[in-house]
Amino acid sequence: MRLLSGKGCLGFVLFSWSLVCVAGDPFIGNQIYNEHCASCHGSSGKANIAGTPDFAGNPMLLAKPDLQLRDTIASGRNLMPAFVGILKEKQMMDVIAYIRTFH
Repeated sequence: MRLLSGKGCLGFVLFSWSLVCVAGDPFIGNQIYNEHCASCHGSSGKANIAGTPDFAGNPMLLAKPDLQLRDTIASGRNLMPAFVGILKEKQMMDVIAYIRTFH
């Protein structure tokens, strides 16, 4: 087995560090969700508007990677507006961490 050295090691360290930075905070996500998402998706993750996905007990949601969910939040989908420019990257990841608590 070959150990990483030089540029390869630095790249691995930076990549590993970036993974840590992507993790969201569900407590902060709760506040953001209540401000921007709950009116349509419901305060408990059960949608208030027809055609809006439920987050509570949704196995398809749990199967999607965080970055795919972040892309949906950023660009919007169907009735949901785009949140790029409204929410920062970290805030989107915080919301994702929070909605993953709806099971």
